[in-house]
Formats: sequence, C-alpha cells, structure tokens
Amino acid sequence: MIYFWTNHRNRNYLQLTAGFVAFSFLFTTVSAPFANARLFGAAREQHPLSKTIETYAQNLEKLKIEDKASRKQIANLADALKNRLSFVGPVKKNGQSYLFGS
Repeated sequence: MIYFWTNHRNRNYLQLTAGFVAFSFLFTTVSAPFANARLFGAAREQHPLSKTIETYAQNLEKLKIEDKASRKQIANLADALKNRLSFVGPVKKNGQSYLFGS
C-alpha cells in the first residue's frame, strides 16, 4: 500500500487526495461557525425579550455618556447585554427543533 503512494507514477493521486483533504478541512472549519451563527441569530430574533434587552442596552449607552463616574461599569453591563446575554428557546427550522446549550 505504501508503495502505491510513493511510486512516482501515482503522484497525481497523492496530490489530488491531499488537496481534497485540505479543502474538506478548511470547508468544515470555516462553514460551521457561519451555520451556527445563522441558527442562533434566528433564535434571538424569535424571542419576545430580545427587543426589550436591545432597548435596555441602548438606554445604558446613553447613560454611559452622561455619567462619567461609572462609565466603565455601565459599558461592561451594556456589553454583557448585547453580546453575552440571551433568552433563547428552541429554534424550529424546517420541521426540526434545535436546543442550544444541550
């Protein structure tokens, strides 16, 4: 078996196989976060509290401009609301139900 891959005549098969493996690795590495982000974004838009959280984060941004003493704490709280906090139930897409975090 090793002779097949080391034989000079079969070098094209080796290059084709290496290219296919490299392409598959890159595709699965890059496409997975995009697919997950698309599902998670749809879940965030479906929940009724998402608008309330967004409005609260905007109000905190306004307060951050006005209150100079606690600007850093308010910025941390607004960042947590925007980027880390989410109330997400199961996502229903194409007849299937996805539950994040399980």
